[in-house]
Amino acid sequence: MPIVDYPMRRINPEESFAPYLTCQFINPKTEVAQDDIALVDTGSSACAVSAGFAKELGYNIKKGIWGRTRTASNHVQYWQHTFKIHIYTMYERGPENIFVDKNNIVLTLENVAVDVMDCDTPILLGVRDFLENYTLTANYPRRLFSIQDLRAF
Repeated sequence: MPIVDYPMRRINPEESFAPYLTCQFINPKTEVAQDDIALVDTGSSACAVSAGFAKELGYNIKKGIWGRTRTASNHVQYWQHTFKIHIYTMYERGPENIFVDKNNIVLTLENVAVDVMDCDTPILLGVRDFLENYTLTANYPRRLFSIQDLRAF
């Protein structure tokens, strides 16, 4: 599971560089899958997606476990659902030129509890069921990040 020195990227030129991963999100009940990018977010208590994204994967949103959470801007409701997530290998091919190898899955996350938010939110990989299991190292001057399982050492 070597996610070592992955390049940070930015979604548009006005944003700062940040740790994003290209992932495949799968509804384990229907096997419907979709690729998208996700922000690795230490400030997010959970992994999260928008209701619109989850609907595209065939989730019946309101059949999940209901809850409320606080976002950076307000309080929103969510319904928790189980996802499977594949994380793809990424390489930097020059300044701001990132190659994603969709034939090489570096990590698979099974049975991830994802908060399906009733708002427009970027896809977030947060603490619960993801970061709580790994060590995240961010090198902002070099625009690189690593996610490693150091519990065995």
